[in-house]
Amino acid sequence: MTPQSPSGTSVVDIETVWTDLGTVVGAEHMRAATPEDALDDVRPQMVIEPGNADEIAKILKTASDAGLHVIPRGGGTKLDWGNRPRAAQLIVSSRRLSRVVEHAWGDMTATVEAGCTVQRLQQTLAEHGQRLALDPLWPEKATIGGILSTNDSGPLRLRFGSLRDLIIGITLVLPDGTVAKSGGKVVKNVAGYDLPKLATGALGSLGMITQAIFRLHPIERLHPRGSGLQTCTDRPAGSCRELSAMRS
Repeated sequence: MTPQSPSGTSVVDIETVWTDLGTVVGAEHMRAATPEDALDDVRPQMVIEPGNADEIAKILKTASDAGLHVIPRGGGTKLDWGNRPRAAQLIVSSRRLSRVVEHAWGDMTATVEAGCTVQRLQQTLAEHGQRLALDPLWPEKATIGGILSTNDSGPLRLRFGSLRDLIIGITLVLPDGTVAKSGGKVVKNVAGYDLPKLATGALGSLGMITQAIFRLHPIERLHPRGSGLQTCTDRPAGSCRELSAMRS
């Protein structure tokens, strides 16, 4: 009898799967899992780091066809959120998807890959006096895909709304390898199902987020003389509008 892996796939077949996956991303972007990769004492067998949505689509389709249990992972800051996984053979890391694809500061929107950290995105947006108006935990490590999957918005949600209010577009790879896109680069976009809001807080159960589009807010700074609040939008003229402060 042929030995079986925990997923029910034969050992011979699982080695073929690892070879196929290594062909997709290159051997240098795939490694055996270590104890540090375990999730609630559930240790996966392999960790793979794709570089784009097409590679993720091929990985998820191959894993799905082989019956493997897949865990998407970003910065690893909230792996203890949600239920304990029943099994995990493969971790798909978003580490290489770390670009800020576009900052349309004139429209106050940003397109960013799922593996970009919150801190890096905020630093890029701050160059034009803008920000993603949330403050999730551990921004230096937490990734955009991770905070979306866990809906980690932080206390600023009380003023600006949660991630579901800030996200306006998403690219998601479904378990069968289908690449689904919804929303766009305009704030008012009501066409089709609201997939961005559906994927937010789903803990990766619907698929793996590869890219997101957000609406932005200006950075507010205290006026040098303390007489009001200054909202810097970094328009072409470099103007800032001063908001009068109420005084008693």
